[in-house]
Amino acid sequence: FSGKLTENVHLFGQAFDFENNQIVVGSFGEQNISTAGRVDIYDKSNESWVNRQTIQDQRNINLGTDVSILNDTMALGGVHAGGKGGVVIYQKQESGNWVETQYVQASNAHDNDQFGFETELFADELVVGAPMGESPNTEHGAVFIFKKQADGMFVEQQKLVSNNSAVAADNFGGNVLFNATDLLVNSLGGGLGGGPTSYYHYSRENTGGSSDYNVNAKVSGTYTSNAENQGVSLEILQDGRAVLFASLNNNNENLWLFATGTVSNNNIDFEHVYKTDGASFGSQFDAGDVNVYEIGQAMMSFSTCKTATLSYDFATLATGEISLNKSLEIPGNECDNSNKALPNGVSGAWFDRSRSGEGFSNYLYEENGVQMAKITWFTYDNDGKQMWLSGTGTVNNKTISISAMKQYTGASLFSGTTQNKQVGSLSMTWNDCHNATIDYDFTMSNLGSGALSLSQLTVLDNTQCDLK
Repeated sequence: FSGKLTENVHLFGQAFDFENNQIVVGSFGEQNISTAGRVDIYDKSNESWVNRQTIQDQRNINLGTDVSILNDTMALGGVHAGGKGGVVIYQKQESGNWVETQYVQASNAHDNDQFGFETELFADELVVGAPMGESPNTEHGAVFIFKKQADGMFVEQQKLVSNNSAVAADNFGGNVLFNATDLLVNSLGGGLGGGPTSYYHYSRENTGGSSDYNVNAKVSGTYTSNAENQGVSLEILQDGRAVLFASLNNNNENLWLFATGTVSNNNIDFEHVYKTDGASFGSQFDAGDVNVYEIGQAMMSFSTCKTATLSYDFATLATGEISLNKSLEIPGNECDNSNKALPNGVSGAWFDRSRSGEGFSNYLYEENGVQMAKITWFTYDNDGKQMWLSGTGTVNNKTISISAMKQYTGASLFSGTTQNKQVGSLSMTWNDCHNATIDYDFTMSNLGSGALSLSQLTVLDNTQCDLK
């Protein structure tokens, strides 16, 4: 935590985005007809933020309902409660100030369409959500796709609606996430009709989704980005589900996330991504102290067996897209061959049944003919904050021995260089295919020592246990 931005305006912080050392904050005002919103733009100055420009809502359309920035283009949504919503397009000038260049509305604009409730920019496209925008005579939502022309103006290209007409007030378009090939649309569904929350996945024509690699068991493994020592672990399970564990940094501190997803052709949709906090490390751990929060959604799109794009919308953290490359393959599920003889059935997630809320990922692999394993412990420090510890070691019979478990901190989300601190040693020994014991000695870092009895939580598809 490095500071707080405050303004004396209603619903300040309703929406925000960050780009090129500027923070843009929307405040859409009172939720009634013809109310002016406002957008404040802040520059980074040393270690603080300074307000450089305030954009007033000249049309009284609740400007600032949503905010999206891409390079020098900014889209500001204004739902205009009770009226026709709109999106105002701004271009950044050399001075750093923003100037309005276009006012965008839906082709079928009507009162209370909520057009502008969600805005997202990517490449030369603008996607706008209108949760009541299908037509004046229904309570169904719509999503509108606009394309930027040579003159810089956005022109409507397509309108999408849900295929579930039975749900009243479906709120389709309440949230969107998209990249070059795929679009994920949230339908809150409940609304006035009490229906379930749903997600709709669209692929651009002639792309078949993200390139031409359909997800299968071989994509299981660990993936890293350009951010040193930050990445995700992906598991394709025997029942076809996907499980994601992310080992990250945020504001210089540890952050770990988890989610289960649905496989569809080249993509995995993670509709609900979670984080936790509240517990303590080691003997002080109490499962009753663990708090679980949903922070957003993500989509992983594969171009090859070893490369993917992670698109994420973590409302309280960040929204973005990152390229991932496979850094560790699961024996028996390698992309290029399947000839390595390792007890691959023990790769996956493990936990102590008496300590729900923390756990381990364990992945076996081979390096220069040597049997190796990587273990990550998803746990907490003694202040109730998330902590993840990771290390690699050799496999000897039924035991993994890691002499240097490390904690990686000091970077931002998917960016920056981490610093590592050695915390101690750890070993994992299997009693059988689905039960193991962890012994750790972290006394050098004042975290103590101890032993845990583990059970296997996830079993990867296309693996079997070879332990004798």
